Amino acid sequence: MEKQQLLLSAGITKEMKPEEGLALKAGLGLPWNKLRSLRRWLKEAGMYIGSERKQRALAKELIGDNLEVELTPFSFKVFNGGEELRGAPHAFTTPSLQHKLVQLLEENEREGKLFWHDGMIPSSEIWVKLGGDKGVVHLK
Repeated sequence: MEKQQLLLSAGITKEMKPEEGLALKAGLGLPWNKLRSLRRWLKEAGMYIGSERKQRALAKELIGDNLEVELTPFSFKVFNGGEELRGAPHAFTTPSLQHKLVQLLEENEREGKLFWHDGMIPSSEIWVKLGGDKGVVHLK
């Protein structure tokens, strides 16, 4: 009952649509296995997130053909101070980052999500901020 009260006070309803569950996953930066743990915790409180299968299908639909992942050899530091070469996933946008940015800008413009910063950014420019987060094992 305590979990349910906590979730309801945060505005979380009894059931989340797959879209909301995927947004939660992305917003919290959770990998699929951590989302499964959260799903179990929520289920104990009587709350439900859309199925992982539906969320994965939705993610695949949203990404479309704009993202490819390859196993690429990278150099990793090992505990004894040395380095080793091993394969790791390497993701990149296709056909290009520029193409993906234009696609996102057009989509956000249609949805009315673009706005100007009152002279801070010239009207002839678009500023894009890219970031990454180096975790212990993976770069997100």
